[in-house]
Amino acid sequence: MAKENNTAKDYLLDSDRNIFLTGKAGTGKTYQIARFVEEMNKRHKQVMVCAPTGAAAVNACGETAHSLFGIPIPCYGVSISKVQPVKIKTLALADAVVIDEISMMRNDNFSFAMWVLKKAEKIKGKKIRVILVGDFSQLPPVVTKKDLPFLKKFGYDPSGYAFTTKEWAALKLKTVELTEIYRQKEDKELAEKLGQVQVNDLSCMGYFQQFVREGYTAKEDEIQICGTNAEADEINRSYLDRINSPMIAYQAVKKGRTGAGICDDIILLKKGARVMFQINDVKAGKYRNGTTGTIENLNEKCVAVRLDSGETIPVFPHEYKVYSYRVVGGNLSRNEIGSITQMPIKVAKAITIHKSQGKTFEKAVITPTVFAPGQLYVALSRITSPAGLVLTKELRPEYFRKNEIVDKFIENGYTYDIPAAKKQPAAKKPAAKSKSGTKTAAGKKKTTSKTAARKNTKTAAVKKTKTTGSRGARK
Repeated sequence: MAKENNTAKDYLLDSDRNIFLTGKAGTGKTYQIARFVEEMNKRHKQVMVCAPTGAAAVNACGETAHSLFGIPIPCYGVSISKVQPVKIKTLALADAVVIDEISMMRNDNFSFAMWVLKKAEKIKGKKIRVILVGDFSQLPPVVTKKDLPFLKKFGYDPSGYAFTTKEWAALKLKTVELTEIYRQKEDKELAEKLGQVQVNDLSCMGYFQQFVREGYTAKEDEIQICGTNAEADEINRSYLDRINSPMIAYQAVKKGRTGAGICDDIILLKKGARVMFQINDVKAGKYRNGTTGTIENLNEKCVAVRLDSGETIPVFPHEYKVYSYRVVGGNLSRNEIGSITQMPIKVAKAITIHKSQGKTFEKAVITPTVFAPGQLYVALSRITSPAGLVLTKELRPEYFRKNEIVDKFIENGYTYDIPAAKKQPAAKKPAAKSKSGTKTAAGKKKTTSKTAARKNTKTAAVKKTKTTGSRGARK
């Protein structure tokens, strides 16, 4: 492996620092974490991996953050005394904890997780290393109208981002930013323009307008990326109805404890239908998550798919394993607690932006109308080459959905100034008051504190470190 590709691994493996591993789409963040876990296992170190959603947890070969830390729904205002002691004792055996897709983990959930981790550290008698992985320019955490007043009530930033918490600051994270992009490695100009989309630089609009084809009808081998589930579902249903061949329904087989969102309960397929793979071929490398092809034949047990490369391969049901961690003989053990067996392909005429995150497409027709920050960047960055990109309408400034809080976080070297918390919901204790604070209209003192990361800039506590990813990596 080239020397520059070892840099990120060195920060992960040859340090005891807490790390925030970030980088643009396609720089290999998930790949780096997989290698980190593998190497730590060889060193007989215990690593626990989790992610905010069931699908992301399965992709990371871990469990959901809610399960690992015992996070209740909702968790704002809930004491950590409600967490099962076995959860804390299990965490206490870990040498490191990895949270993937951290951008989608809401701030109240993140704070709760860190409180639970602190209790585990007291049992362990030493610090447990934290590795946070993700790109805050991509999909944000879900903050509903129902949640918003409660987040404000308990002192959380309404944006929902984890970096707005004092628990994030307390970790004194060292930032490692992967800079080498592999998804668009064949076209540097596209990679550069996507970088401008990431930071909401409108100067890239002219470049992307050349791909606009208003009224365009997607070709047989092109997938459509949509903003909503309703639009994607309607396109897929209409497409399947137009195919004049028998339909076969594949029912997922569930065993043990499983979560939602891992795969579809029922997948409907027909001969001649375009399909997309939902997993990576780790054995032969013939396809990856997002690879497309056409069904040549199928029965209840097997589907023959002709890949766009021209090769036809048999596809069998895939077992999605669900893991949990527990203590066995005084040691930490990752155990399979359930599984879902289902065909790892689905009809590929349309997919939502949210479900496209982490996937790679050779060709895509994108509807750029978006309703949340990060969506335009996620949609456009799925494509590997400008030759395969079609936009159904021109980009408009409002599609960029500028996210000032994330922009400020990135521009400040991945540090963020936050107001001091007014409450500690879990501990049921009021926040300490500052003698130098200024009075609010209600006569109470309002304090403002820099994050620990901000305070330690000169000592490189959170020094932004640019490095390259591992060759062939995929996010």
